[in-house]
Amino acid sequence: REAALFDRFRDIVVSGDERLVKPDPAIYALALRRFGLAGPDAVFIDDSLPNVAAAADAGIHALHFTGAAKLRADLEAFGLF
Repeated sequence: REAALFDRFRDIVVSGDERLVKPDPAIYALALRRFGLAGPDAVFIDDSLPNVAAAADAGIHALHFTGAAKLRADLEAFGLF
């Protein structure tokens, strides 16, 4: 169930609600402000390389999603899984 997945997060950034879209740098800045994080304290995951590059340019750890096994390994490298 989709709602149960999003219940695990304290907040989300929905581009349509914010009238911003990735890879606009403003959406990454908004997310960092909303969550009270600095770029190096955040991890962004996306399957779109332009979005991943924009997040990295914003100073965020950016992971290109290509599959579950790779993502798990990437998150383990950060000590998050």
